[in-house]
Amino acid sequence: MGNILPSNSLRDPQDVAGARPSKGHFLKCIFALFVVLFVVSIPYLQLTKAYFVGYDDFNEVHRAAFEDTRQPTRIFTTKHSATKYRPLNRGINFISFHLGHGSPMAFRARNLFFHLLNCALLFCLGMVLFDSIFMGALGAALFGLNPLAHQAVAGAVMTNTTAASMVLIAVVLGLWSYRAREHQRRLLMLAITAAWIGFFMYEPDVAALGIIFLYFALDSLYSHRLRVRMSWVWMLILLSTAVVTSMVVARAFVLPGVYQPAASFAAMAKNTGLYIVALLLPVDPLLANQWFGTPLVSEVPLNGISWGLIAIAFVCGVCLVAFVLFAFRRQIRRHASSLSFMHGTFLLGAACLSILPLLVFNEIGRASCRERV
Repeated sequence: MGNILPSNSLRDPQDVAGARPSKGHFLKCIFALFVVLFVVSIPYLQLTKAYFVGYDDFNEVHRAAFEDTRQPTRIFTTKHSATKYRPLNRGINFISFHLGHGSPMAFRARNLFFHLLNCALLFCLGMVLFDSIFMGALGAALFGLNPLAHQAVAGAVMTNTTAASMVLIAVVLGLWSYRAREHQRRLLMLAITAAWIGFFMYEPDVAALGIIFLYFALDSLYSHRLRVRMSWVWMLILLSTAVVTSMVVARAFVLPGVYQPAASFAAMAKNTGLYIVALLLPVDPLLANQWFGTPLVSEVPLNGISWGLIAIAFVCGVCLVAFVLFAFRRQIRRHASSLSFMHGTFLLGAACLSILPLLVFNEIGRASCRERV
């Protein structure tokens, strides 16, 4: 964590790149991270003893036990589902099945490990952006204990936690490469490699590349200069293009002529509203359905959303944003040039980018939001 930029300054990160944290500060970080991971793990420990649940679990376990075990090359040469090609998703479940001899404990232990790794990576991201143990620990704890994250851990065959780890590793390494004094291109190559691995596991992981681009663009805008060499920029562009191209080519071989259609505008509007509401709810939609009888996300009728209702919701949203901007205009004007404001803008944009593929390509909303950046 030696390349940490003070949160109240717009100094070049490379000016402080040589600074090393004291031993006491390092121990505080380790202790805070340990406390967060311990607290987050408590609610999930009982899941390691649970059996498989849902159709996805049984379908994927059956495929790993019979189809992929009989011919492992099918993992890379056949489709995951009707319009999806996720060879690493199937590969991870195949390995988990054989390591655990078919036991669900191996799957859940894997999911919990990567969920805790995601918390640790978010802690590191908070430290890199804000140089604050409190901010890092708070972000990691809120993410780790968010009720919406439980499905990605409870669903044995779901590899969302693993895919999210690839996104976070890519983002942390990408930001580190941008702010580092040495080995910038080497770190960037590792970041894009992590995104490439995640892309073949879960298509929305391509958002990691956009998030790295976003940080580069915002920092260049706020600092009014380019902090990295043009070779770094070209490397980011070319390797990102290569990652996307590799997926397109692989899909063309496995799924010739099959494309994932974009959702209708009404579905995008519905998904956007449902995700926002679900993320703001203190109770998971599944629990709310059991306790209060509220409809599941998938039960909300799509044809009940009219263009008039969409227009009203849009106008209300614009008015709300305008009101907030007006009410806090002095604070925004005072802090608009600060690094903390830029980092807050970056986190908001990264959150939007991380769910953008789901909003665009999901025709029907999910029962709950799965684990994302």
